[in-house]
Amino acid sequence: MPQLTTLSKTYDLLRFLYLDRCGFRLLSADVIPPPNVFGIKEKSSAPILIATAIFQGVLEVTAPAPFVSTVQQGLGRGKSYGCGLLSLARIKT
Repeated sequence: MPQLTTLSKTYDLLRFLYLDRCGFRLLSADVIPPPNVFGIKEKSSAPILIATAIFQGVLEVTAPAPFVSTVQQGLGRGKSYGCGLLSLARIKT
């Protein structure tokens, strides 16, 4: 995976890798940089650094079945470290 140097690249990568097959598209989003997450796979191994980002915005469901699966299973490779979870709320109209 390419090295990410800016949050806009994180957003672009997220759009490229996941959104089309996850049943939704982002209509607008702000990217908020939280602290990075560290983990350890095995006791004797080096720590793992997971670069994280919080996206806050509006999405549109484009395919209900893949969207429900994404909400239930999470998104991305950092799920075992608490990443990739979606918190959803309806927008007030």
